[in-house]
Amino acid sequence: MQIIQGAAENRFVQYRAEHCFIVNYELTVRDLSVISETLKPDLVILDEAQRIKNWRTKIASTIKLIPRVCVCVKRYTLEIVLRIYTVCCRS
Repeated sequence: MQIIQGAAENRFVQYRAEHCFIVNYELTVRDLSVISETLKPDLVILDEAQRIKNWRTKIASTIKLIPRVCVCVKRYTLEIVLRIYTVCCRS
């Protein structure tokens, strides 16, 4: 698991290094093309779902452009989310 951080050049190297990433909302906006077109994630898990509650914000608009956003998390552990994914979201 890779925490994505730093300058754009460093982030793109980090994206290539792993298959599982932790990315904050702001970097998701900046790296949308890499995330949605190059990485093509099987699943995107969003923490702090209240950040996208207002669908007119730039962050929420960006999140809607990523295919396969499956789960928004608020007050749940990653373990529970992964169980939900296993049962409901795998194709």
